[in-house]
Amino acid sequence: MNALVGTGLLFAATLRRDFIRIITWALTLPVIHLGAVIALRGVFDDDPVSMAARGAIIETPTGIIFGGPGYGSDHYTVAAMIANELTFYYEIPLAIGLLLLVIRATRGDEESGRFELVGAAGVGRLSALASSLLTALLIAVSNGVLLTAAGAATGLELHSSLLWAWGIAGCGFLFASLGAVCAQLSTSERNANLIALVAVGTAFALRTVGDIQRLHGSLLSWFSPLAWTHQLRAYVAPRAWPLLLYLVVSVALTALAFVLAARRDFGAGLLPNRLGRATAPRTLNSPLALPVRLLRTTVLAWLVTVVAFGAACGPLLGQLGAYVRDNAEVYEKLLGVSADAANQVLVDAFIAYLLLFFAVFGAVAGVMALGRLRDFETQGIMELQLAHPVSRIRLLGAWCTVALVSPVLLLTAGAFSTGILTPAEYWGDSPTALAFGINLAKQSLVYLPAAAVMIGVAALLIGWAPKFINLAWAYLSYVVFCGMFGTLLGLPEWAIKISAVGATPALPGHPMQWPPVLVLCAIAIALVGAGLIGFRNRDIPQT
Repeated sequence: MNALVGTGLLFAATLRRDFIRIITWALTLPVIHLGAVIALRGVFDDDPVSMAARGAIIETPTGIIFGGPGYGSDHYTVAAMIANELTFYYEIPLAIGLLLLVIRATRGDEESGRFELVGAAGVGRLSALASSLLTALLIAVSNGVLLTAAGAATGLELHSSLLWAWGIAGCGFLFASLGAVCAQLSTSERNANLIALVAVGTAFALRTVGDIQRLHGSLLSWFSPLAWTHQLRAYVAPRAWPLLLYLVVSVALTALAFVLAARRDFGAGLLPNRLGRATAPRTLNSPLALPVRLLRTTVLAWLVTVVAFGAACGPLLGQLGAYVRDNAEVYEKLLGVSADAANQVLVDAFIAYLLLFFAVFGAVAGVMALGRLRDFETQGIMELQLAHPVSRIRLLGAWCTVALVSPVLLLTAGAFSTGILTPAEYWGDSPTALAFGINLAKQSLVYLPAAAVMIGVAALLIGWAPKFINLAWAYLSYVVFCGMFGTLLGLPEWAIKISAVGATPALPGHPMQWPPVLVLCAIAIALVGAGLIGFRNRDIPQT
């Protein structure tokens, strides 16, 4: 039998099954890009003073971490700002989303036994891999086309918009093909995801260290696919040949994935399985044990990521302050305050920005956890669990507990690692680095209700409309969009408030306001409670 027979049918089935997810991934980044360009043009409008200040920041180590190698920083423009400072925020989500999609559609379906049933109907063994890569390619191409259109619609130069957009798309598909390779290595979807996410983290570390070593990137930068879009030098001195790197490496990884898939046994992985315990511990008898055991590796991976990220950003706040002092006149004119006050304002804003992203990472981990529960329902595993003496309320409550603990861990750990390595001049009333780290960890919890609301939306959908669980990702994307660009775009106050983060006091740097925090807590409790009620009363499984 042809190993690829039935690929078209599986591709059509994937489009039908994941229609909302595919549409979400195809539209989210272009919509965010459209709003971002409008917002940045409205705020900066290529003002020489503002652009000079921004260009100085982008050359600092802190600026390089978030903004890349800094092409055009000497004569900074809004277009160069977009190519430098937004690339990271588009590449990483698209890369992670596509590689998880490919792993879920290959190793995930194989692990659950779904593909064994499909394969019995005369479908080739490589067809699932081919259809998943076609789906990833469709999403990547859609992003390339729509990002180009968004750039052109806002008046950006078409040639550079085209190069930059297809750099983002090429990066996304490269990591999708990497996910296809990782799916062949392990027998479990969880471990394959972990391997792939470690690869993304390594690529980001190589890009960061390589760009810090030398302005406009060093040799080390070229070993990271996350650096190649920056090397297109869009809107500054555009060149197209780095796109060939995405093409060549994607083809090579795709070919490797097909070779590995053809040579391994069905259901097996190329890496040996670790032997488990001979007897199960008593703790596995509780409903909480299963989500803890299944999700601990994923949460640990997120935890290591935010701790490393915070530890890298903390010391660089001193570099940010040094640049503010070196450009005191610029910042005094830009912010209307003294250089020392401008220094503190920018540092507080940067820390608040970090805490916002730690909260989003925690919400992502929580929504992924509840998405895993939905997968268990569609795979029939939940029915086996409910055959035991465990109520539906306890079952969903256990998963919600793990989901809500994730942002607590990520927020406090990320804030603490940032605080203990922050220069002493920003400690305020804290006598030591340890005290400042603990204080910042406490302040970070103000973002917990916003993360809980995002997770509560997923719990509500699990309880009442599980088929639409992917809408939780759409709401999370909306929260990120409002957090980054809501104020810049001048969105109505109500539109920003419903994003959860928009109603959160931006600590540190702003006074604490308890009423909105308490309201968010009440909303999160109501969403989770409603989800529990709906889950108790609906049919299982619901497809």
